[in-house]
Amino acid sequence: MMYRPKIKIQWVPLDWVVELTSGILIIMLFVIPLINYLELPATIPTHFNMKGEVDGYGHKSTIWVLPMIGVIMYIGFVILNKYPHIFNYPLEITEENAKRQYTLATRLIRQINLFTVSLFVYLETTIISAVKSGGGSGFSMISIPIILIGSLIPIVVYLYQVNKTQSST
Repeated sequence: MMYRPKIKIQWVPLDWVVELTSGILIIMLFVIPLINYLELPATIPTHFNMKGEVDGYGHKSTIWVLPMIGVIMYIGFVILNKYPHIFNYPLEITEENAKRQYTLATRLIRQINLFTVSLFVYLETTIISAVKSGGGSGFSMISIPIILIGSLIPIVVYLYQVNKTQSST
């Protein structure tokens, strides 16, 4: 592997807002099922088909799977973001461009982390809503394109910014 400088990236207010929002959502991942756990029936929805209909069920304790996976992923992204010099980049990292490229890449990871935690909160509330509505619809069809587009936006913005930075040098 080529040498890459190790630089501490300074956060701007947007970075703090994204990180704080992710942290609040992580807390919500545990508070939402905690508040609703006693009201949940013994069997809850665990899977939805492409029509948004429940097609899989499990014990109500499975409601804790999403928070556990969510917190593991959140911590993984936070740790990963401390080492931007090990990321893969679409261009060569030099002493001159390292700070800018690391800043863009860590911001991307932070935004992906926020999106992932948001998605987990959405899925959790969808499961609980399906239970409260008697096991009917839960996952909306409109959710699929929103999730796909939402997951691609930070990546497209990042690639645009990298390309813009590369073109101006």
